[in-house]
Amino acid sequence: MHGVNLDLLRATVRPTDRHAHHKSDHLADLREARRQHWLDRFARVRALFDQHRAPAPQPCPEQAP
Repeated sequence: MHGVNLDLLRATVRPTDRHAHHKSDHLADLREARRQHWLDRFARVRALFDQHRAPAPQPCPEQAP
């Protein structure tokens, strides 16, 4: 019986996914679109708060030096 290193048997070249770079580009585009969607949504909510913000207090003319 011959001794066989089983790690060498697993070291054979496996066929790679030829479309992996397309898939990663597509997933990156989806992530960027999702990120932009949330940034837009946050900007709309923030704009609502800015509209309803109370005006800054004005000094009373009677108390001016």
